[in-house]
Amino acid sequence: MKFDQRSFVGKSFRPLPDFQINEGLKILSLLTAWGPTDQNNRVLDFLSQNYEEKFSDSEKTANYPKLESLSLGENRIRKLLLECNEWIFRELNEKKRGQFAYELFCGNFEKNEFIFSQIGQPFVYLDREGLPLQSLGAPLDFSALLAHKAKRLAPLPSSLIGLYPDTHFSVFSLPLQAKDRVFFFCRDIIPLEILQIPNQKRNLDSFLEFFVSEDEKAPCWLGELSFE
Repeated sequence: MKFDQRSFVGKSFRPLPDFQINEGLKILSLLTAWGPTDQNNRVLDFLSQNYEEKFSDSEKTANYPKLESLSLGENRIRKLLLECNEWIFRELNEKKRGQFAYELFCGNFEKNEFIFSQIGQPFVYLDREGLPLQSLGAPLDFSALLAHKAKRLAPLPSSLIGLYPDTHFSVFSLPLQAKDRVFFFCRDIIPLEILQIPNQKRNLDSFLEFFVSEDEKAPCWLGELSFE
């Protein structure tokens, strides 16, 4: 897996994600801290280490029962995020009144399948040859939900991991084809015009130019994941 990123500061604040790729396990984690950032590496390391230690052996059990409606890989990602939420709440927040809160995306690439889940942003899009961009996940900022008419508000996350002892999210599986890519966008809204950008112009620089031209005040972060 290969990952690249771009960002634009804009006129208001949105924290930039940190990312970690575990090449051996083929796991990508994107973590956006809405609060102190000094524990980011611990959270990212927790995700990699616990995926390997607890879920690489299919006979091992976790604190959360397996869901029969999910595949083995989907159950692993589900359990990993539940364990991560519990760990952040217990280790970082229980005695510090919710100082540490994160948006989180976690995905595993295995046997031409990308299994992923997220709590909060980024927006996630599939880039596949011959097709328009396909939305895989569109978690809006609260700023977009609370805005009145054309007025844009400063970014505000709508969902965070680690603030409570439990959490909820969905897990998705994406069968991959040759040359598929996944794009990630952290931004208050994504204009529908982005779907009209043709295949040959879908790259981070073109997307960044598009976002800045749409609103030069809105901060954004962009990421691109390829599987070759």
